[in-house]
Amino acid sequence: MSHFSLTVVGYDVDEMLAPYCEHDKSYMTFTDTTDEDTREYIEGTANMLIIDGEQHFPWSKEAKAYSTEYEKEYGRKPKQVEVKFTDIYDTFDNFENNWFCRESITRSGETRYGHYNNPNAKWDWYTIGGRWDGYWLKKDGSMANQTLKAQIDFDKMIEIRRKDAEYRWNYYHKNGKIDDMWIRLDLSEFEKPLDEYVECAETPATFAILWKDKWYERGEMMWFGVSIENEAQWNGIYREIWDSIHEEELITIVDYHI
Repeated sequence: MSHFSLTVVGYDVDEMLAPYCEHDKSYMTFTDTTDEDTREYIEGTANMLIIDGEQHFPWSKEAKAYSTEYEKEYGRKPKQVEVKFTDIYDTFDNFENNWFCRESITRSGETRYGHYNNPNAKWDWYTIGGRWDGYWLKKDGSMANQTLKAQIDFDKMIEIRRKDAEYRWNYYHKNGKIDDMWIRLDLSEFEKPLDEYVECAETPATFAILWKDKWYERGEMMWFGVSIENEAQWNGIYREIWDSIHEEELITIVDYHI
């Protein structure tokens, strides 16, 4: 679970992000797991504690209390036994409802178990700005979370990032360490030649970009089956998209969590 930066291109951020919500049921589909769950029910097992002839899951209140007293008395944890699911749950329905806590639907008069999920889910929370507050440098010198593309000084942002990258690289190779403010940086990146390191760092590319109802992000398959494997490649894709955006489009920086 992490936070990522997202460039949203468009005038209604909430509407554009809605189809990628993890927990909005209007965008969810039902994934049927009945067949695989049936195999698990027939063939699977769970570790149990037998207390006074009754089976208890190790995480149950009774089992925890018993284990504490047993360990005090014998200096070791009580032995757990492997029990088949069919001996724990008298019916498949009980197994689905209590072990997996599945949801169910009826198809052709038959109960099917599974779960709902959004196959396109990208976020469970987001806010404009957030950890990237003031991300866009405007041509008037001010910083913004949301502004027209025409007002963003993209070339100046590249220039600033290039100088910062050169300074970091030179600092590391001169001192053999990084400044505390860069503690989150990957040290292996500094082993690259200077020009390669700067090329990777200079583009103000966010982790993902949402444009024309399409979500692009580093690490996914793009057009013609090309996979974005590294930062330099993603920067090139991001710049290609950026150059295609109309100057009057609204650009927003979003901090999202998944």
